[in-house]
Amino acid sequence: MFFNFSWFLIFGGCCSNVYTLEAIVKHEPDSGLIITVTQFLLTALFALPSQIERRPRALPSQTPPRPEAHLQRPSPLSIGSWRLKPLDFPFHRLATISFLFFAVNMLNNWAFAFDISVPMHILLRSFGSVMTLTVGWLWGKKYSVTQVSAIAALTVGVIVSAWADAAGKGATSKSGSGLQDHPSAFIPGLAILFTAQLIAAIMGVYVEMTYARFGRNWRQNLFYSHLLGLVPSLLLYRTVAPQLARLWHGPRATFPAGVLDWVIPSSYSAYGSEGWWAAVKSAPSRVLSQSSHDKEHGWGPSQSILLLLLNSITQVVCISGVNRLSAQTTAVTVTVVLNIRKLVSFLLSCAIFGNTISGTMAVGAVIVFASGTLYGWDSSRGGGKGRGRGNASHVREESQGRVSGGALGMSRSDEREGAKDVMPLANGNTGNVKMR
Repeated sequence: MFFNFSWFLIFGGCCSNVYTLEAIVKHEPDSGLIITVTQFLLTALFALPSQIERRPRALPSQTPPRPEAHLQRPSPLSIGSWRLKPLDFPFHRLATISFLFFAVNMLNNWAFAFDISVPMHILLRSFGSVMTLTVGWLWGKKYSVTQVSAIAALTVGVIVSAWADAAGKGATSKSGSGLQDHPSAFIPGLAILFTAQLIAAIMGVYVEMTYARFGRNWRQNLFYSHLLGLVPSLLLYRTVAPQLARLWHGPRATFPAGVLDWVIPSSYSAYGSEGWWAAVKSAPSRVLSQSSHDKEHGWGPSQSILLLLLNSITQVVCISGVNRLSAQTTAVTVTVVLNIRKLVSFLLSCAIFGNTISGTMAVGAVIVFASGTLYGWDSSRGGGKGRGRGNASHVREESQGRVSGGALGMSRSDEREGAKDVMPLANGNTGNVKMR
């Protein structure tokens, strides 16, 4: 019964998000920071309505104040008869969460500049479950034998996949493809992704401690973690501006031929016997290739800018689907669906963008997805002390942002057990890190 609109949002939005991300980084591998900034900006805008309210009328002087009035923090901003809702959390905690959140997303996207393919990126980010278990254990949490065994198997799968991918790049470099494919360029990317997963695990524990003390207003955390996350980007404007300029001055998107023809080709027969599948496979090359005449005389935004906007929009769609599914079904179902989604993205990336995987890497991928599903399943049914949070390690990888249900006009029922774990972050695509 849960095969409904939520499935469409998850598989349509999340897979499209990965597609647009890979189309961008294939053309501009160094565009990770501008991708992060755009996602943060759009997510904050979508989450804003859930944090706006009318200013309450002043109470008559003879009316006694409400008992909880002295406990409520003032509104951060008031304009006319409207204001931002009073903060439930101390500002310094929101700022700390936002800084960690931005760092995780920036590192995850920066890794693409070091010859990390999207399939490998998906597998390596699954290593976040290992970091989460390790940090949780250091903080005194206990885990079941099944969880520990699944994490051990996942670690083996990631190591096997990374080794196979690095070996493949080494073989390619020996064949004369150049420095870009040398395995030494791959190692910094691995280090960046592992660092991101470690920071994400620490952030998850910090957020959980914050919620335990000040309540679980995840909508407010969502909004401010993205809004305040834009502040570090101002400090990095010397990096953001050139990345935006390269995307902006890319090949123009001519209308309708430059856009509609690659989204909905007028005649699939032009692509041979494979029909629509050949059209889909050739879309990235048609999006990122344009004649010099079109580049000079086309009008409208560049193709890369369109992909950047689509990437952020599809991320919002993806996360709304995760929220809806979490509110409609059990945590076990969410875990299984999100692992299937990751597997579909993995396979589509290999099929559409021509990412080749060796037999050894395929074995590692199977181990990663299977052990990740086992870990989530056991956590969902209350294994160890992390009861009720089985979808946490998987939801964090769906994107680099979380969008509030209220901002998207969703049902308030997402406050239920499954949805309460769908907090901001990891993603993206992007991005992503889920904050528990």
